[in-house]
Amino acid sequence: MKKFSIKRFMATAGAIGLTLGCVGCGIAPSTGGSSSGSSSSSSGSSSNSSSSSSGHTSNNHNNGKIDADYMKNLTIDSMTIYFYDGYNYSTAEAINSFGDITLSEYVIDLDEDQIQRVQDTLTDIKPVGDDYFIALLDEYKICINGDIYLSCDAYRYLWDDESLVTFSDEEFNNVVNDIATEYMQNNVFIAPFENGIDFIIHDGDSIEITDEVVSKLGEYSFSRVEIETDYSEYGEISDVITLGDGNVLLLFADDDNYGYLDGSDYGFYVIMNDVDMRSLVEYLEIVYNNQQNNFGAAYDYSPVIINCGDKSYCADDELAESIKAETREMEYKQYDWLSGNYEMEESIEISIDDGFYYIPVDPSYLNRYYKAADGSLYFVEPFSQAVENSIFEMCGITR
Repeated sequence: MKKFSIKRFMATAGAIGLTLGCVGCGIAPSTGGSSSGSSSSSSGSSSNSSSSSSGHTSNNHNNGKIDADYMKNLTIDSMTIYFYDGYNYSTAEAINSFGDITLSEYVIDLDEDQIQRVQDTLTDIKPVGDDYFIALLDEYKICINGDIYLSCDAYRYLWDDESLVTFSDEEFNNVVNDIATEYMQNNVFIAPFENGIDFIIHDGDSIEITDEVVSKLGEYSFSRVEIETDYSEYGEISDVITLGDGNVLLLFADDDNYGYLDGSDYGFYVIMNDVDMRSLVEYLEIVYNNQQNNFGAAYDYSPVIINCGDKSYCADDELAESIKAETREMEYKQYDWLSGNYEMEESIEISIDDGFYYIPVDPSYLNRYYKAADGSLYFVEPFSQAVENSIFEMCGITR
């Protein structure tokens, strides 16, 4: 199947998952009580299966009604989590039904320790009232005690699959996320960069392999996925990463979800999960652009001066290193109307080399700026929350 057909279908499946309750999303009212509780953490082993269906049926407990009080008093004897890597459940099932891509369904039967981790979160379940309207993305399907079927997203909402009665419990979802991540790290994820990187080619040019680039690449996760086509038919190759073990990771310009990992006598597709909402293809494009245009701190030894009104501070080594590293991975955007006189309000000025970064003091201003040595002004991404908090703390500003 041609690449454009896959992309169009994936977009349709994603839209379905966001709008129709029958395939993973709905506008969900709920009723019930609320309480507070605690959560605990431990590790355990899991089992995996590739079954195509979790066998959802009607919920029979509590006279057919599962409300917050019922969930808070529930004793979990058994629990199974069903999910796909990189896709919400309904979208993945829709992609699989199309036939050319086979995404593996992962099935985890929780052990006693894992069940206890989930059990400890139930007392914190809160109802989502009738006046709330929420798009529910079914990252996980869950079966409890053999006949209670729920779904949950990756953040805070879980709901009864049959009635769409919805609850909020951030700790429940955090534990489910953690258990799924632990399983994937221990059993599924591929680590293509563990033997080093020889070189990276982006659109025919090389990218300098810095310690920061190697560290960031190591944060991306990869898992195998079956696609019924040769990589040469899958789209234009944007990046070639030659690995220390002789393998090559090929990345596609038109779809940053997939790569092709090729060795001397084998090859297979890998699905790549985003880091900080940025795909690997996007990240390499930004790094290449910054290296070509000399954006970001040029030298590791450059001092970082933070100016707050009439006061100046020199960032300590740890903070300076974090600031400089982040400037090399920011996206810099310039527009014709964005001149050197553009109103930036009252800002903290960060001086590095011959350039300046500006963070508005007013928390309602979300823009961040960079002014180059020639006076050119750019929009840039915010520094991480930890870095900005440290900067404001140094300046004695409470936000």
